[in-house]
Amino acid sequence: MIVAIICLTLTSAMAVSLVRLALVSHRQTERDQWQVQSVWLAESGLSRAVARLRTNGDYRGEQWAPTDIGATGESGSVLIAVADDTDDETRLTITATADFPDDPTDRVRTTRTLTITSGDETNSPQFSEEQE
Repeated sequence: MIVAIICLTLTSAMAVSLVRLALVSHRQTERDQWQVQSVWLAESGLSRAVARLRTNGDYRGEQWAPTDIGATGESGSVLIAVADDTDDETRLTITATADFPDDPTDRVRTTRTLTITSGDETNSPQFSEEQE
């Protein structure tokens, strides 16, 4: 009887460890998906800003909140800012900071920056990235 209790205790401990490992693995996979989605949102924010600049040269940015993203239908948040380059008057710096999901603490944040010459939205982007 004692041997059976010891075997049952060991089996239970192993089962709990395996469940914990599965939960940690699931959480990491979810965070990886959030990171990819955050990068895509930041890239979309840059594209959105370039499109807006083509139609409205006075565009200076916005807070964009796309919804129903991905299979889970979550929402994200993208802060787009357009500023004049301090070194060159013909250049604009676009910064897109994306949070996914749109949660104050449990999220992934990606920042992308694009420098363009006024009137030439086809320039090659210069990226800087920040992850949170």
